[in-house]
Amino acid sequence: MRAKFFNKKTIPQTSQNAFALLNSDTLSSIEKILSNFIHLIDIEKSVLTHPHSAISDNQEFLKDLKARFNKMRKALDHGKPYRSLFSDVCKLKEGLEVIFGYYQTQIELCQPIAKDYLRKIRSEDSDVATLLHKIAYTEKKYAFHQNESKIIKKHIINVTAQDVMEQDMTSIQEIVQQSLSVDHLDDSEFSCIGSL
Repeated sequence: MRAKFFNKKTIPQTSQNAFALLNSDTLSSIEKILSNFIHLIDIEKSVLTHPHSAISDNQEFLKDLKARFNKMRKALDHGKPYRSLFSDVCKLKEGLEVIFGYYQTQIELCQPIAKDYLRKIRSEDSDVATLLHKIAYTEKKYAFHQNESKIIKKHIINVTAQDVMEQDMTSIQEIVQQSLSVDHLDDSEFSCIGSL
């Protein structure tokens, strides 16, 4: 007879603890960081690195971060933790550390990606120039479409890249240092092995 080491239906204690400490403010901060990052990275050119290696596919890295974030957001919205929540939080924190490192490098190099973006929009056929021309020559109040709002948002974020990066770096430090484990000193029933 094979021994059962864990019940697939139960949520591990580590994931329950992470869920109890996770809140909508933290997820809102992460959502803002991810949104800013998407506008401050060149998917093709930017070099992202983990502490020990380079990330081979920026698009896949972003897709994975967004998927983990959305899974956590859904769990929090529905009030239901899931088995791999603790692991997802750890992976998301690792991803935030990658973003932190990218921002550090960009600041040290005087914002080459943001400067490249700003140089490109100075041409008459850029999305921003076209949109501004359209707004300037519209006689009535202009209503932005979703795609146009994204263009304006990207422009504002890149113009203020230094401030955005510094603010996000502060938020990332706070999130990464936030503990997602509960103190179990007074809990005689708690076992680290049993929580896996």
